Amino acid sequence: MRFVLVLVLFALSEGREFLGELSRLAHDVSGKVYAISCNHLVIDNFYYDGLGPAVFAYLGNNPQTGPDASSVGVDATVMHGDRTFLQFVRGITYDNQTIHLKLPDSYGINEINWLSIWCKSVTANFGHITFGNIRKQTQKICERKVYCQNLREGYDVCWSVNSTAANAEITLCSNNRPDNYFMGFGISKSPSVTSMLNADPTLCWRDGDGKWTVQDYYISAYAQCGASQEMVSGVCMDTRYNGGVDNLAMTSGGELDGVFWCTYTRPLQSPNPDHDNNIILTDPQAVVWAMGPVNQGIIFRHPTGFHAVPHVFVDFANGTGADECDKAFTQDCCRDRYRVDGTPPTMPPTTPPPPCEPCRNRRNKVGKRRRFVFTIGETGEPCGYEALTNLTFSWGIAWYVDGCLVPHLTVKRGKRYTFCVLGGNDSADPSNYHPLYITDSPEGGYFQKLFAGMGINETVFAGVDENNNALFTGPLVYHNYDDIKRCCTRRRRKPKCPDGATMYTWRPTRNTPNLVYYQCGTHIHLGWKITVTD
Repeated sequence: MRFVLVLVLFALSEGREFLGELSRLAHDVSGKVYAISCNHLVIDNFYYDGLGPAVFAYLGNNPQTGPDASSVGVDATVMHGDRTFLQFVRGITYDNQTIHLKLPDSYGINEINWLSIWCKSVTANFGHITFGNIRKQTQKICERKVYCQNLREGYDVCWSVNSTAANAEITLCSNNRPDNYFMGFGISKSPSVTSMLNADPTLCWRDGDGKWTVQDYYISAYAQCGASQEMVSGVCMDTRYNGGVDNLAMTSGGELDGVFWCTYTRPLQSPNPDHDNNIILTDPQAVVWAMGPVNQGIIFRHPTGFHAVPHVFVDFANGTGADECDKAFTQDCCRDRYRVDGTPPTMPPTTPPPPCEPCRNRRNKVGKRRRFVFTIGETGEPCGYEALTNLTFSWGIAWYVDGCLVPHLTVKRGKRYTFCVLGGNDSADPSNYHPLYITDSPEGGYFQKLFAGMGINETVFAGVDENNNALFTGPLVYHNYDDIKRCCTRRRRKPKCPDGATMYTWRPTRNTPNLVYYQCGTHIHLGWKITVTD
């Protein structure tokens, strides 16, 4: 059986139960020991010089005071970075690192008396911690129950609550989640109503390189995350908001027999009430969930997957309506719901998308014109924006030019072009604020990256002044997809600039590349190509 486990580790102590520190006996061993669950320990600030010949994380029951030469015990599985092992590799130094220890399934911290960094070759104890003096504390940790609840076919959530540490361990798992698709789950603002607006979801995904990521989000508006100098709005990471904090600590993410899972901990009562919703233990409460595409930390499509109908409730304290699991780890419970005697799960049938009818040979172009009218409208995905651009994602809105969805424009150097922009001019409402600009970036979102402190790896040719102010703005005109033709030809009449539109000019020069893009400054992937010719 092939077992792949990728960990993203955080040197955080919040949401964990502090058990004590390793004694400092040899080879610079030291560290602070925390419990995440009955079978899962973390050592933060771990030091070890790596010079022992055969060193293990060794667990035993006798004697009460710690290991000695006659001790009999078992080895914990050590997880560090993307590596999983039993024996520490000689020569590798641990300098203020974080390591995770998984105890054997038949052991819990309330059933052992000590943990030692132990060298079996010379039967030497390099440093240890005993649990006898904190037995009541470890028993409370091991009394936690694990519950699992189905959210949709092929998608489950499992959880356990640690009242002592005031946190919850949550695992999301699915048997039909490809790479670069997120699994989302969170707390609704109202305990009695499942609602996307003001919800507090966690999004977890694995990228194409196998790296797992978990992020704390807050939904302040039904739109892609957008930023202006005044504010941030949309489906955004907590850290994008002023004063926002990511309160999550990822435990593990992995794949086994075609089942994907992601495990994290979060506090029951958040210290960030403006962007987090609390878990309550007195009654069932409304939750949201979703699955969808993600790219470089940005989720795509209007998040209709954050389901509001019917209302979804989870009883975190008593598991009402859920199944109780006898495993110690939430990820083990989640995975086992899809496995029978270790055999791979049967993938649910998929319905192929309806065939698309894009423009002839997808030639959605506008040329031989000197005036363009830019408005905002629906993408008509996947047969609209995605078919026209050959991209596999879109948020749900995009630029229309002269009534055409993201056409490929053609301009000539030395000619002056007029842009009539109706993308929104209220910068205090980033959800409906779409300043137009011309760039060499196929992604766009210049102001979002700027105000978030992200790197700007693009050249702007029009639409932004030297003080990073948006120039091409105008009143918002929004169209439904059915209102406008998706395809356009070279035979369309020269459009007029609508009443109320703001007019701007742009003149490509000899320094303008052959290919540039018209984009939105506050959101990504709303525009498309401009071919520049002589």
